[in-house]
Amino acid sequence: MTTTLPAVGPVGTARARVDFDLREFKNLIERSPRFVWERSSVCPCTPVNVQTQQPSPNCTRCDGTGFFYFGPPGYVPDTSAAGIGPLDPVQQAVQSRNGGAIIRAFMASAQYRQTAYDRLGTWVWGEMHVTVRPENVIGYYDRLTNLDSEVVYNQIATASAGGAPISLRYPAIEVSHIEAANGTSYICGTDFQVVAGDIQWLLGSTPTPGTRLSVHYLCHPAFLITDFPHVIRATTVRRKQIPQSAAGNPQQLPLRGRVRLEFAREQS
Repeated sequence: MTTTLPAVGPVGTARARVDFDLREFKNLIERSPRFVWERSSVCPCTPVNVQTQQPSPNCTRCDGTGFFYFGPPGYVPDTSAAGIGPLDPVQQAVQSRNGGAIIRAFMASAQYRQTAYDRLGTWVWGEMHVTVRPENVIGYYDRLTNLDSEVVYNQIATASAGGAPISLRYPAIEVSHIEAANGTSYICGTDFQVVAGDIQWLLGSTPTPGTRLSVHYLCHPAFLITDFPHVIRATTVRRKQIPQSAAGNPQQLPLRGRVRLEFAREQS
């Protein structure tokens, strides 16, 4: 009986090359928008079901999703012109939420899909592909928040006692409309102001504690990495280098993953 062994053949002498120009690849990424990169990890909260290991819906760290987010210890963004550039108060609020690192990423291949007659109503999904430098090893369920783009979002918030500021799910760039369940509308500049992404009530306009409020606002879009079309990218390069083998030198290339809007993922 003959044992089949892994085969590695000789390197051909064809003149055609298929090398990636890593420098140009990185230049494309560095000309792209800035993102706050928050890495994800499985939450250690006690599961509510021993068999399914379902995360606790009452966990304040993962909010029942099973994942929590963190950034590199001691990270301080370089806001100089040579770094990632200046950040406004809302962008600073996004970065400081979990201490995420600010990187640049190239987004392409946007997909838009809408279901108008779903049994639960009208739903919209938004998917894209993101490419980052090979040094930034993105992982499943990592969150990328685009600091240089804006989207519309709306949510239900609850008025706190003592007129305390309301921290929205995403730091608000601009609040378009706030309306209470009884039909009362609140106007920016008259009833409230937006400070570093939070709603701060002005004197005499504070809603009754516990009031449910519909808030419509602009924010920076947050994406979750949901799939890896190219989780590992590498090639061998020997041009202008001393080769480590006949095939050349291992070269790590930018990573590509599929992302989906965080709030759209919850509607799918």
